[in-house]
This record gives sequence, structure tokens and C-alpha cells, in this order.
Amino acid sequence: MGNMAYTAHRAGIEPILFQEGFQFINIEIPSDPFTSRNPSHCFVDLPSLEDAERAMRHLSGQPFQGRPLEVKPCVQKRPRAPRSQSDELQSMRWQRDTRERPNTRHLPPAIGMWATDLLAPIKEGRRLFVGGLSKPIDNHSSDLEIRRIFEGFQVEAVSKAKRPERDPPLEHDCYAFVDLSTYDEAQRAAGQLHGMELWGGKLTVKTLE
Repeated sequence: MGNMAYTAHRAGIEPILFQEGFQFINIEIPSDPFTSRNPSHCFVDLPSLEDAERAMRHLSGQPFQGRPLEVKPCVQKRPRAPRSQSDELQSMRWQRDTRERPNTRHLPPAIGMWATDLLAPIKEGRRLFVGGLSKPIDNHSSDLEIRRIFEGFQVEAVSKAKRPERDPPLEHDCYAFVDLSTYDEAQRAAGQLHGMELWGGKLTVKTLE
């Protein structure tokens, strides 16, 4: 289900499904740990293919928080040509994060954002800037690649890779932010990974101040 507001949450989606007579197995809403916003979509697992096809017919275009819903199958993307040091990475359906998080599902958005304390990693000196990245295939592949770079370190969260507005764009000018578990872990990662040669360029890894 797509074209949702960034503030949409599970408690708002469930009534739409129940109202149309749908039973569901699970609703999964990915969220950006750096902003607490969802990426304007969610995944709904239904009991059968027939239910899924009926949902696409009945829910597509239905207004939800001022936007018409887009409902379509979740299709795995095929990997593009293999890239250096990332041959095993493939774009796939969002994987569940099994780490414990504060339970803010039923709290209003403002309270939920406060509860997760989004600025804590910066205040504690454990958020790293990671520059010198190549343009990612997609967000999920980017997350996997960055986590692979930080293999062996205790990573808590990885942001989307971004590219600065620059004309013409450079080959290795994408960047992301990575939250480590502790200040010492962030310092250790920065010390070992800064200047690391990757994909024909060098990484910039430093504490975000």
C-alpha cells in the first residue's frame, strides 16, 4: 500500500482493512530511524491471493489522510549488473528488524518522536558521517552495502544514502549516516574505516558534530 502520508501508522491503516471486510496476517510499516517517518508505504500480508486481488480492486484510490491509496503486489526487484565488493547483494522485500525498539505504535506522532529521542546518537557522539559512497541501486541495497562495510561493528541504524546537488555529479559523492551502539564503538569504526579504499574511491568516516 503506497502514496501514504509520512505520518501514517498502523493504527490508521487497520480500520480501513476492517471496514472493507479484510482479515490480515501482518502489517509492516518501515520507518526511518533518523526521522521516524515512514517512506509513504507499508506491506500488508493477506491470507490468500484472492484476498490480495480483492484488496487491489477495492482499496486502490480510496482516500487515506488526504491522499488516494495505491495498492499493488509487492514484487521482488531483480539485481542489476554485479558491482565490485557487492556481488552477493540483491534488492529484496523489506526485512524485519528484530532489535527491540520503544513501543510508540499507539502514541501520537509528536509523542512517539520524543520517546525515541532522535537526537540521542548525535548528543552521545555515536552518529557517523560516511562519505565517498557510490550511487546505490535502491534504498535496500544501499542499507545492505553500508552494513557490510561496517561488518564487525555494532550498528544500530543506517540512513538512506543521499547525493548532494552538484552539476555535474561526481562518481563517489553519495553519503549516509550510521548510528553505532556506543561512543567508543563509533570512534573505533571511524579510526578503522576512514580512508578505506572502496569502489575506486576512498571513504570519509567521521563523527557527526
